Amino acid sequence: MSSTPDHPAHPHDLDEGWFYHRGGVEHGPLSRESLAEALRLMPSIGVLVWHASLPDWASPAEPQVRTSIHGAPPAPERPRGLLALLFSFDGRIGRTRYFWTYCLGIASYIVGLMAVLLYARMPIDSETGVLIRLALAPPFVWIGLALTAKRLHDFDMSATHLVWIEPVTMAGFVVPPGALSNALSVASGLVGTWLIIKRGTPGPNRYGRSLVGGVRSVSVPVAASPTGWSINVPTVLAILAIAGTMLIYGGRAIQTLRPSASLCSDPGVLTILRDLVEKDPSMIIIGAYYGSFANIRISFHDIRTMDAFNPVRGSTCVAMTHVSAIDKSKAGVGDRDLSDIGYTAQYVDGSNTRYVVSLVN
Repeated sequence: MSSTPDHPAHPHDLDEGWFYHRGGVEHGPLSRESLAEALRLMPSIGVLVWHASLPDWASPAEPQVRTSIHGAPPAPERPRGLLALLFSFDGRIGRTRYFWTYCLGIASYIVGLMAVLLYARMPIDSETGVLIRLALAPPFVWIGLALTAKRLHDFDMSATHLVWIEPVTMAGFVVPPGALSNALSVASGLVGTWLIIKRGTPGPNRYGRSLVGGVRSVSVPVAASPTGWSINVPTVLAILAIAGTMLIYGGRAIQTLRPSASLCSDPGVLTILRDLVEKDPSMIIIGAYYGSFANIRISFHDIRTMDAFNPVRGSTCVAMTHVSAIDKSKAGVGDRDLSDIGYTAQYVDGSNTRYVVSLVN
């Protein structure tokens, strides 16, 4: 190549001395007309054109590499959608979008749990409850992993931190109730709070550009800005509101999967029922809302009404009122009204949990 002149080229000098570089091959020098014809017949992508008189030009074989002011060039952004948001491990996610998406996942989990309970319509012991929650867990665990991975990317942290974060945040949903479950719930709350309130890396990082989505809000600094911590006022208020709602409604749904110990539970009630059947085989023992008492060989014939019967799982016995039944155990015996007899609902804890009723007349 010829050396670069110290003064700009005259317009007439630009008619000759053109070069272009394509596919690793340098072509030229060419006239302006020849260059125009060559460019017309080829795609312009990947073609470098220059003139011998242009100042500060560089050889195509030795290009100057420019680096982003934020470090390494960011990874290219992929098209984002709902499926990518929920199931993809690529890219970044901001605090607000992470919070609301995670809340949507928890709400869906609770709705699915309640749907199973309503469909089952029977008491569920702790072992069965754990199996149900494990069956519902896989899609929600995947969504939680994907969201947390993108949140870690927003901190410019590797998703390998999921190895310790996700067991802490998800164990509370599958571990049976107890001291361990309570401790895991506290740890999960602390980790979740950290993921929600920690500010992401400003500008692009190695996982992509900053995606600040969701509702515009006011941030009040807690400490010096280099720490990256702040309080997002609407988000904190939303956390309190949703936490209260989950404690009131969601907690009741999950509680139905846990064993309930009743102070009035008495295995001796089975003996009472057996004695009643032996004394009066025609009497229909009114059972609770669930179960047929097959384990004590009591046959129900036809229950007509069980008005105002709403057994409560808890520590107190529940009185049953306005109960009537049809006695068809003996031929020729008409309806027998049992509404004037008092009953007490007993919750019997054991391998085959059943609601039973003892006569307290």
